[in-house]
Amino acid sequence: MADVETYELVWASGGGAIEPSEQRQSTGFTSGPADPDEVNWLFRTQQERHNELAELVRSLTIFDDMTIYVPADQPTIQDALNFLNDKTIAPPAIVRIMLPAGEVVINQSLTLDHPQGNRIHLIGADLTTAWPGEASIVANQATTESTLRSIFPTVIKCVGADGLQMLNHSLGRLQNILFIGDGSAHTGLRVGSREGVYGRANVHVDSVWVHGFGTRGAFQEIGSQMTGERLGVSFCGEGIRNARSQFRVSSCRICRNTGVGLWTINQAFSEVSGSEICYNGGPNQMDTNTNSTTLAVGIKLRGTVTHANTIINSSLVLVSPDTNEVGTEYYAGFSSYQQITTPVGTPSYSPAAGATGNNNANTVVL
Repeated sequence: MADVETYELVWASGGGAIEPSEQRQSTGFTSGPADPDEVNWLFRTQQERHNELAELVRSLTIFDDMTIYVPADQPTIQDALNFLNDKTIAPPAIVRIMLPAGEVVINQSLTLDHPQGNRIHLIGADLTTAWPGEASIVANQATTESTLRSIFPTVIKCVGADGLQMLNHSLGRLQNILFIGDGSAHTGLRVGSREGVYGRANVHVDSVWVHGFGTRGAFQEIGSQMTGERLGVSFCGEGIRNARSQFRVSSCRICRNTGVGLWTINQAFSEVSGSEICYNGGPNQMDTNTNSTTLAVGIKLRGTVTHANTIINSSLVLVSPDTNEVGTEYYAGFSSYQQITTPVGTPSYSPAAGATGNNNANTVVL
């Protein structure tokens, strides 16, 4: 049998290439020695189809770093994101979508759900000054917006729409962008949710600000994660709501929102070291609720709401908080635990330092 196979291979390799007749293709080939020209045609046809498929795969795969400039390469931000929808971004390639200085107006939310979204960076122009502090967020919304526009050259103005929605997957980096809402019932950044549908998404932020959205500045839900440094939220309905997710962003500025500044709820974890959460409408600057945990190192809590922080059925660790609150500044209830280390000034606590109260809650001041 081996001799016959070898003979047929050598015999077929030396002929031309003749396409079999339609009858032979439809009825099959009879047993026995193959026509060498027909075998060569079959081999060549298979190779051509393989090459075509390989070229298609190559055309849909990004193997090297790529930069997409808006509007030079793609007319809009969403067009740039859509361009990548049918592409595979192979590691270690990174795709950077670069936005110019200036304002872009959108009336539909930007959406991103790419399987390799962690390899996509959405980047605006460099900030003109250093990251602002809470003192720059004054009581007048228009004045604050003018200040922010002078700092952020790249502005996305959202009219009747959320800023960015991510249902699943990731965004590797969101950087140097100011999202401005029109005050309507929308959210600046939605991570892991879209129009009542929930997923799991991740985003890394770096120098991003959300201003003037009627519902909240940022919202993440059900196993999602936001990481990074320098996220600002001002003059929104709520500041940031972290539900059943992880929020680990340092140097936040969450100021002058109508409701709670940072709400960590339903088995969520927040870490906001070096942040300033000030002059939110409350009733609390921070609220940690329902089996959740907040860790805040070097935190600044200021304003005149009922409590600087409230925790219920949860735990909180504050290190070196700075506050000028009035009333009961740190409140714990219902089997919660709060630890405050080296507080600035003489804040008040409920239950009192070293005591248990409010339905088995504890306060420890170190």
